[in-house]
Amino acid sequence: MSSGQSSHPFATRFSSSGTPGAALEDDLRTYLEDLYREKLYERLSAGYPGRDVVFNLLLFYADTAQTLFWKQDDHYDEALRAFSVLVGHIAETELDLDDLFYVFDIIEGFFDYEQEGDGPDHLPWLRQSIQALSDLFQEERYRKAIEDALDDKSRADFVYLISIAGWFYGADEFDLYMSFASKHYPELALSNARYWLLNMSDKQCQRFIAWARSCLPPEKLSGPLSRTQEYTKTQKAILDVVISDRVHILRNSQDRRDFMAWGLRAADTFMAAKAAYMLEDVPVADWPAGSQVIVEELFSLMQPHWLSYKGPRGKGAYVRSKVRLGELLEKVKGTDS
Repeated sequence: MSSGQSSHPFATRFSSSGTPGAALEDDLRTYLEDLYREKLYERLSAGYPGRDVVFNLLLFYADTAQTLFWKQDDHYDEALRAFSVLVGHIAETELDLDDLFYVFDIIEGFFDYEQEGDGPDHLPWLRQSIQALSDLFQEERYRKAIEDALDDKSRADFVYLISIAGWFYGADEFDLYMSFASKHYPELALSNARYWLLNMSDKQCQRFIAWARSCLPPEKLSGPLSRTQEYTKTQKAILDVVISDRVHILRNSQDRRDFMAWGLRAADTFMAAKAAYMLEDVPVADWPAGSQVIVEELFSLMQPHWLSYKGPRGKGAYVRSKVRLGELLEKVKGTDS
């Protein structure tokens, strides 16, 4: 779909009309007032407004869906009524792959925060419109476009295709992500780790760990530890994900020990510190040789205000990094006494 702006009053980009530094809801209110002034609902109801307008409003609702759908605000009422009309116009417009991504953003914006019996009063009557958008992905032309695009795993937008394929067609998202990570864009795939690594089966976990190991230097698993290793971007991404979500990913003691050793060898201070925090769960007697020296070095490098996240994702809290490292050193002193 064309991304050019026309002179139509509904073709002004939401992203270009806001005030720098303003909150999203403030910009949203201002933008909606402009649309309402031009009689948004009435003009959309009068007939097809043109491809540029459909494209622009599709982007607008994709950007703001979570706020419009999930916040009870009378000021959004006309926008929500107009959305239902817009859905009909979207259905009669020939969409390209990028357009389908925005349609999917709207659908996700509706479902991502849905809770049974909870939410604004308008949610129930929005369902029909959301279902109509969902039905588009079952049309043969769009399904084929997505399936054809999935054959090209070198696409930088492959992660968006994975989400759509998993949501609507029941595709194996783990397999698609693994293919994407191992062959083309590992850092991009790993940036979405929470979508495909946290609920792995044991077999999937073994496959992921085998790939991760193949990317890291095996010679760094022997000998005393020292913080001399400069890792590549891919290696850093792997270590960051694995160490940060070790509770879910590192399921046996050998994997925990090896990835901790790789992390502790990192020249990067924060990567090494993340690995050092793994020592919190290890008796001092079982620390790898050289660990104490590294903890002491990291303790001296840490600024008092630097923080780290301690605990399970979403259930932990930020604590001072220097305090955590200091507690590890106290743990060592306790075993010496």
